[in-house]
Amino acid sequence: MWSLLTTHRELIRNLVSRELKSRYKGSALGFAWTLISPLILALIYVVFMTQLVAKGYGRPESIIVGVFAWQFTAVCINNGMLCITGNANLVKKVNFPRETIPLSVTISGWVDFLFMLAMELVIFLIWFAVGGDVIEKAPSPWAEIPRAVAWGWLWLLPIVVAVHFIFNLGIALLLSSLNVHYRDTQHLVGVASTGLFFLSPAMYDLSLITSLEKLPVWIERIYMLNPLAPIFTAYRTALLGHPYPWDNIWLWGGVLIGLLFPVFAYLVFRRLERNMADLL
Repeated sequence: MWSLLTTHRELIRNLVSRELKSRYKGSALGFAWTLISPLILALIYVVFMTQLVAKGYGRPESIIVGVFAWQFTAVCINNGMLCITGNANLVKKVNFPRETIPLSVTISGWVDFLFMLAMELVIFLIWFAVGGDVIEKAPSPWAEIPRAVAWGWLWLLPIVVAVHFIFNLGIALLLSSLNVHYRDTQHLVGVASTGLFFLSPAMYDLSLITSLEKLPVWIERIYMLNPLAPIFTAYRTALLGHPYPWDNIWLWGGVLIGLLFPVFAYLVFRRLERNMADLL
């Protein structure tokens, strides 16, 4: 994959540029929809969760972090699944590494997500500066801004983004190849992605799961193995200073799965790409 980035960087750059331009072509607000859509979605969940969930599991700033992070994965699921079939003419007529297409889709989603992260930081700076809830006091001129935003845990953010990118690339590789061979993939993914959203700590904190006394231990452990569980929790640690359960070995298992899954997805993609041109 690194060889693709270096050897075919011009091709990937053009594919990413085309993906970004086509996504907002003909739209009055254009690139602004990258920020507007997840923000509106987050506000809806804020209203919903703050009314139904007590004990602070659905705090507004926490929901914004989770929903924005989910948006990156959702883009890679939806656009990644259709990226090969949507470029059928290119795949059938031109000889080039096919994996550059799902890679370009993931990179374009990553570019959008970087702008979302910048917007999140601005939102949180304003939120805490005007008297929002303070996660952690910091002995600095910005006394009302949490240490996580000022300097404390921001070093973790690039690491989390990198792991998130790798996991989402695996999703795009796997779904794009499966959708060429099995067209029912589109219908299954629609249901599976909805389930993955609610089974990931996107609109609630991980502490909601760990606090459920009647939840069987084995279900909680399986939940922790979902790679998005440690990823979304780490985003909240980096941006909000939420405590990260470093001693939870099952959560680290989710991290390991998130890093190994793209390897499996890449092997499946290489195996299935042999017949892509014929099937398209």
